[in-house]
Amino acid sequence: MPKTIESPVKRFSGTVVLPDALTFPQYNAFNAAMKAVKTYNDAMKAAETNPERSRQNQAMVPGVLACVAEWTLANLTPEQLTEETFPATPYVAVTQLLTWLVKAITDLVFEADDSPNA
Repeated sequence: MPKTIESPVKRFSGTVVLPDALTFPQYNAFNAAMKAVKTYNDAMKAAETNPERSRQNQAMVPGVLACVAEWTLANLTPEQLTEETFPATPYVAVTQLLTWLVKAITDLVFEADDSPNA
């Protein structure tokens, strides 16, 4: 059964629906996006500069888009949510939205491991 979660981000209030389980293509897209974020973070640390969070946000978008089944959020329309058109601003709200979604999807990935029958 799909899981409806409530956005904690005031600017993007509403709900998002995640699948009960990710398919291999969804999981692989999410995993690739998280690896891209880690690679970017590692490169920034090596350069001893402050990473641009917008690049990290952009790296997260394909993985998040692959996993969300339905969007019902204020100030966003489903047609607006592609890799090319996902909003970059307002910066803080977008960062909060993506961080929340990455955590929710990560929880979904590891949920079965927390089961007493796993």
